[in-house]
Amino acid sequence: MRSLRVTAPSRLHCGLLSLRGDRRRFGGAGLMIREPAVQISLTDSLRFEIQEPEMQRVAPFVECWQAYVGMKRLKPCSISVDQIPPPHVGLGTGTQLALATATALTLWHDLPAFSPTELAQSVGRGGRSAIGTYGFCGGGFIVDRGKEHHEAIAALDCRMEIPEPWRFVLIRPSCGEGLSGPREQAAFDRVRSDDESITTRLRELLRLSMVPAVARGDFAAFSESLYEYGHASGLLFAEEQGGPYNGRVLHDLVRRAQGLGIVGVAQSSWGPTLFAVLPDQEAAIEFASKLTASQPVPLVVRIAAPSNQGARIEINP
Repeated sequence: MRSLRVTAPSRLHCGLLSLRGDRRRFGGAGLMIREPAVQISLTDSLRFEIQEPEMQRVAPFVECWQAYVGMKRLKPCSISVDQIPPPHVGLGTGTQLALATATALTLWHDLPAFSPTELAQSVGRGGRSAIGTYGFCGGGFIVDRGKEHHEAIAALDCRMEIPEPWRFVLIRPSCGEGLSGPREQAAFDRVRSDDESITTRLRELLRLSMVPAVARGDFAAFSESLYEYGHASGLLFAEEQGGPYNGRVLHDLVRRAQGLGIVGVAQSSWGPTLFAVLPDQEAAIEFASKLTASQPVPLVVRIAAPSNQGARIEINP
């Protein structure tokens, strides 16, 4: 029985560079982690079908991909989603599911591999940030330059491997989700202008601190610049969030993490996922244990390793 499986990493978004921009909009930095993963499988079947419970989420991506490649009839197969994180918590789950679906269908139909731009276009992703797209294709720490009006997705500025020992502790309240869909678009529409001083500071942090720190494997410098970058980028959305973080609970969690000696902590996208960077697995376990002890707000805490390869593909011919 023919089958194939695509396993995609999750994306942590450190923050955007700008909201309007004279030339390029958005831009920013992010990184990929191995877990939690999005995993989709295709197997031989008598007809084309999408298995529950994720049928309603996968079907629009299938339809978009089919229209993009101009294929009237799809080859028989059964599509199932084997693993998937919760939606709208700051992990880029929708984009990873879309790209995994497109990749699986492209392979199943024996079509040539897509470029990152084609892959995003085939399922209607990359409207703002392209970090999830480049991360799906290659993993690592990623900076995108922002998107010009004529570009399908933002241009890649740089992509670097994250030191393998580093760990990212994911922290989020057990309930709640970030903005998405029409609510997210409305939030962007309400922003009338950029704070140029913030954007200038963010670019300086990337160029002079974050990127060199990743390149050198300098944990201390990366931790400091990650916090500074995330805090400054969050200020672009201060009116929407009530500050640099999305609500009082996340603000207090950042302070609690720092009280435990953690320098590098940031909010991913709209949250509610925060992430702290630790030098290794042992330090991550110790921090996670201390954080959850006597914590008044129920938390979901998970330790993740970096993903420097992007999506994994397994084929059983």
